[in-house]
Amino acid sequence: MLLGRNELNDRLDGILEKVNISKSFFKQMLTKGEYSMSGGEKRKINIARTFIGNSSVILMDEFENTLDKETKGMVQDYILEQQDKMVICITHSLDKDFLNGMDEIIYLKDGKVIDEDEYMQRTIDEGGKK
Repeated sequence: MLLGRNELNDRLDGILEKVNISKSFFKQMLTKGEYSMSGGEKRKINIARTFIGNSSVILMDEFENTLDKETKGMVQDYILEQQDKMVICITHSLDKDFLNGMDEIIYLKDGKVIDEDEYMQRTIDEGGKK
């Protein structure tokens, strides 16, 4: 997972926790290999690989696919914590709590950018607040 970047080993346990991978599962995965993992488990490993690096720009394309609800929430929270990185998320999710934590949102419909006002109307709660 570190791919020769052993200097990042100190961060590994924290990143695994953020994507809901237990230490015991990770050790088991090392011995059994990726062929014994589910799609969701593979997704978690790939997300952990993304976050273990020191890249200043991260592109997350439909990261929530195949993730269970708990893990999806954990990863969303971790994405929102990334204040020193530019994280670009491509998603079909309209999860208000997650999207309202974004600095900027571009809403597409039928391959076209929709005016921000239309997006904001979709995210206004019952009390009239964003």
